[in-house]
Amino acid sequence: MSFIPSSILSKLFNRTSLKNADGKVRFSVKNRLAPASLLSIGRLEIDRREIPLEQVTMSCGDETSFAVTQIQAEQPVDFPLGALLTFFVDTDLLEPGGHNITLVFDTKPFGELRMSVDDDLNTGEPTPGTLPRDAEDDYTDSVIKARQAFIKEQTGADLEHVSRYSIDPHVTRGNIEHFTGCAQVPLGFAGPLLVHGQHAQGEFYVPLAASEGTLVASYNRGMKVLHQSGGVKCAVVGDNMQRAPVFIFEDAASGRKFADWIVENTESIREAANATDPFVELKYIDYYLSNKFAYLRFNYRTGDAAGMNMVGKATFAACNWILQNCTAADIKQFYLESNFATDKKASVINIMRTRGKRVTAEATIKRDVLLEIMDADTEALYQLYTAASIGTLMSGANNNGLHSANAITAMFLATGQDVANVSESSVGLLYAELTPEKDLYFSITLPSLIIATCGGGTGLPTQRECLEAMGCYGVGKVYKFAEIVAGTVLAGEVSLASAIASLDWVSSHDQFGRNDPTRNDKRYRNRQWVARRVEPQLLAVTGAFGVVDQVADRVVVFQKQFAEGVDACRGRGFGKARIEFTAKNRELGISVELAVVERARLFEFAPESRLRQQGPVFLRSPPVNEFDELAGMIQDIGLDDGQVSGMGGITHSTDHTATYSSSATGIMMCA
Repeated sequence: MSFIPSSILSKLFNRTSLKNADGKVRFSVKNRLAPASLLSIGRLEIDRREIPLEQVTMSCGDETSFAVTQIQAEQPVDFPLGALLTFFVDTDLLEPGGHNITLVFDTKPFGELRMSVDDDLNTGEPTPGTLPRDAEDDYTDSVIKARQAFIKEQTGADLEHVSRYSIDPHVTRGNIEHFTGCAQVPLGFAGPLLVHGQHAQGEFYVPLAASEGTLVASYNRGMKVLHQSGGVKCAVVGDNMQRAPVFIFEDAASGRKFADWIVENTESIREAANATDPFVELKYIDYYLSNKFAYLRFNYRTGDAAGMNMVGKATFAACNWILQNCTAADIKQFYLESNFATDKKASVINIMRTRGKRVTAEATIKRDVLLEIMDADTEALYQLYTAASIGTLMSGANNNGLHSANAITAMFLATGQDVANVSESSVGLLYAELTPEKDLYFSITLPSLIIATCGGGTGLPTQRECLEAMGCYGVGKVYKFAEIVAGTVLAGEVSLASAIASLDWVSSHDQFGRNDPTRNDKRYRNRQWVARRVEPQLLAVTGAFGVVDQVADRVVVFQKQFAEGVDACRGRGFGKARIEFTAKNRELGISVELAVVERARLFEFAPESRLRQQGPVFLRSPPVNEFDELAGMIQDIGLDDGQVSGMGGITHSTDHTATYSSSATGIMMCA
């Protein structure tokens, strides 16, 4: 039988349990190793002083106590995993400060164990600044209100909204400690997302919880592109969850012998691990040797649970079996996790070997659909992907996705996932290629997506509702959920890439993603009205440069400088706005002046010959009956002397507007 290191045995002592209570010294021991039986208590010392065993009683999990001298091999005491043994010692009470406890006891299957620990006497005095708690029920209204009042007293913050919630706090037991309220994150749905998966089939409306403006809108338009292109194909291609203990030896040769022994005894180790939970399945064990350390990487399938706690329990049982049975080498120390599972961290090993679900989403995006919805071309997206992949390589990043963390974080918040797992779940391996028809094949693989459809936070009321909205709550749904997540991520990649390619990225954020208190201002609201009613129309203003400062956050100024000769010149922007004007000039020069703008458009003007081939492009105009209202709004934002013109044959004049003049020196675009 293998020696169990004293450092591991010391973990059995329940810290802070040493106290004076009811005229006796009291402490407790918790089984953190494996199911066992207590055969006898051999010796107890307090501060190196042996205590007669006749003065010691104990209880196991209840209030019933009995003398330790009653424990015999013929009448063992059941000591299950996680059980608490509490000892009561009839001796002089201890003074405040540190004390040593030494306990020798005989167990099955571990044999005789000797535990020696140091601990400070727990006097029961509350630590200043400690949050109010209730040992019996910490989720009652009274203790919650006490914590809210405590936080207000300590910080000055009035938890008016934190304290408003519709759920029963008791349902959060096991999800949160010190329950004080709820953080209410805005939630919106995007969709429909059309999925052709192995497990997810049909249209889905995806819940996204976020505080970033434009995010839901961006995913929604990406889903629209995918939908009109025929949908997104998804497939789960891998499933692993890891725990990676480390064993420490006297030398490297001992580590080598240990690794060989692990290979020979894998089946027995698997039986010990799988016995801990009906949903856990140990698939295989990798080993990695370095110095005098042996790192074991246990790889599991965990069903519909994310499985970190599940595999921790299974690996602990497996390691206890190893400690009891390994004869190949003398184990000096053991730790259940070595950081080699890279929990809550993105890593190359997880990209290669999979942690969580490995899922791929792919779609062929139609060129005409992308142009119509995104104002971007498939060739531009492909070139962006190529350049961005080089940028990824140069930066040293471990994935080339654009922003998969946005979708995954928003879905994790909405559906009760462990949000910290975004760090590895958001790794995205993006690929693109142009088809002969100039459509764009676009795909992304998430190699370490850690999700669950049962357990953890998935059962919280609002999170369960969001999973149910996708038909993804409960057993047998995790692969379906993985495919929907991957499809959503791909939609976001398409949308952001299109925004970058069409120069809409910054302007969209400025227009839709700002939560600015000034939006309540009348002048601000009027500007928004103008932008809403005119966009993508133009305001043609004589002397435009004189009023730019007044509307700098909404205006792009195009200055025309003419020579002689050309009858017509037409320009088309990369955005949605278009412009047409005529002049009797031979050459056209364009200079663009950008103020602080929310939807700036960059225009390129091609040679006349190319423009003639494209044909005329007419600017859409507001209806005539809207000009009176529009003119009033323009007055409110400071364009009293301006001119407003409808183009394409519609003009109207009021006190504040005039018909379009081809000699205007500036053109302003409201956006």
